[in-house]
Amino acid sequence: MKNQGWVLLHRKVYLSNDFSNELDRSVFIYLLCKASYEPVSVVYRMKRIALNRGELLVTHGDLAKRFCCSIQNIRTIIKRLKLTGTLTVSLTRGLMRIRIEKYIKYQDIDKKKTTKLTGSLTNRTKNTNKLNKSIYTANESNNNIYDMKKIKIDKSSKPSLKNLNTAIYEKKNMTEFEVARKTLSTDRFEEFVKFKLAESDKSN
Repeated sequence: MKNQGWVLLHRKVYLSNDFSNELDRSVFIYLLCKASYEPVSVVYRMKRIALNRGELLVTHGDLAKRFCCSIQNIRTIIKRLKLTGTLTVSLTRGLMRIRIEKYIKYQDIDKKKTTKLTGSLTNRTKNTNKLNKSIYTANESNNNIYDMKKIKIDKSSKPSLKNLNTAIYEKKNMTEFEVARKTLSTDRFEEFVKFKLAESDKSN
């Protein structure tokens, strides 16, 4: 048997009354995974046998070894699954051929639901692309605002080099107290004066 591909399994499998216990459920899920997805010819225990979709070949011994239980336990589990209509079992050349009932119902996705889901995902992708394009366009527009608009600055507000030089020159010729009076608040200026007077007393 090939161990490739995937199967559909509804979560309600754990709420189904078709299984008496967790071992029954585990055996069914194992058989579901091993069943052929399409008609195929397989070689099992040196015998080539054609299988239909939803069928598999297995022995009680192989299942017992797989689930670490006795062959009698496996026989009982298979019997219970047959009684619930979950499986049908027949013998082919001495091998147990198991057919998963409702296999097509389990594994075939409803085309209407698939189309609806695909359409929903497609629309969501289109909306996402549209939103991304809008954001990109908006960002591009914001980046070009300063290229498109020329900001006019009043010439009278521009400081001239002459004015700057004059201000620097005047500041150099001002006394320390004059600079402090212009740059400090009243309270800070008074503190500055007291500090300077105290320094002068110490030096004298």
